Amino acid sequence: MYTINKNTWKNLRYLNLEENGIESWDELKNFRELNDLRQLVINKNFIKEIKLVSGFRGLKMLSFEENLINDWYSFD
Repeated sequence: MYTINKNTWKNLRYLNLEENGIESWDELKNFRELNDLRQLVINKNFIKEIKLVSGFRGLKMLSFEENLINDWYSFD
């Protein structure tokens, strides 16, 4: 799990974590505290489902191509 310092990364708008071996949406939950994050790219990882969590207030675009998501339940 990553520790995210909101003050250090408060101006971060775009984050590309493509091909980082991420296996679970839970590994990204601390990024939800970055309210100015607009775009998150998590393509080509091993994520099986995306869970709705509070946060990610400013997120406008999530790219998750080529993961292991196999049903639409993650998007309900």
